[in-house]
Amino acid sequence: MKKTLLSISVLFALSAGIGQAESSLRYHYDFEKISGTGYGSVTAVNYNLAEDPGTGMWTASSGWVGWTGGALGSSYAFNCPGGGAKLTLQGSGPNNSLGVNTTDGFSLSFFVKDNGSAQYANMFQLNSSNGNSIYSQKDSGGASSTGSWQFYSGTQSGLGGWAGTTVPMTGFAHIALTFQNGTLQVYRDGSQFLNATGVNFSGDLTSIALTPGGTAAFDEFTLYSGVLTQEQITYLATNPAKNFSVPEPATAVLGLAGFALLTLRRRRQAA
Repeated sequence: MKKTLLSISVLFALSAGIGQAESSLRYHYDFEKISGTGYGSVTAVNYNLAEDPGTGMWTASSGWVGWTGGALGSSYAFNCPGGGAKLTLQGSGPNNSLGVNTTDGFSLSFFVKDNGSAQYANMFQLNSSNGNSIYSQKDSGGASSTGSWQFYSGTQSGLGGWAGTTVPMTGFAHIALTFQNGTLQVYRDGSQFLNATGVNFSGDLTSIALTPGGTAAFDEFTLYSGVLTQEQITYLATNPAKNFSVPEPATAVLGLAGFALLTLRRRRQAA
């Protein structure tokens, strides 16, 4: 009897933890207000749609904040042509954190289109409180042709055995990445193409820079605490993040608790 009650308690605790991990959206930007209030300034993009938003804010390098037609038939996307503003999502508070860390893990999802970046341009970059970085560089092609985006971490080159992916210049590709305890997984259009371990990146995630050295358009930008599953990433590759839903924590609790109670009842009948 005591053993069964302990099992019920454990299942309740585990199910509560699962619910918290799934409800992990901290930042969501669809850029649909970019041509409205604050157009021409960073105010146009600082509309975090997450229900439990982080405290980070976009900062712009200089110049105007541009826009173009969005992914999935939406009206607007952030657009960085030559000479336009570069955007950086900058954390705040202790460690200048975005509210996610490398121990619990985090996931990043967005749609992107290459605007004609030069070869070796830095397309986006993640920075940590311990001074580490992960960035993607356009290693082939040029201003008039597509090329392979390769991933690096500081002095670690060619993460994943030089497994890069081509980002189109017409139409958007969906890119998602997850990171936890040194493991970096990257997906394009729902399919994984990179699984790198031993990546030197630790501490809190402090900032994410879009096109620090290149030119591109971004849309449906989301940052989650915790690691998304393959199924969740596949869904986000073809659907707006606002339609993305997970089971309510209460549902998970009731399902696991019901299973434990059924086990208890069967043991009583057998006694």
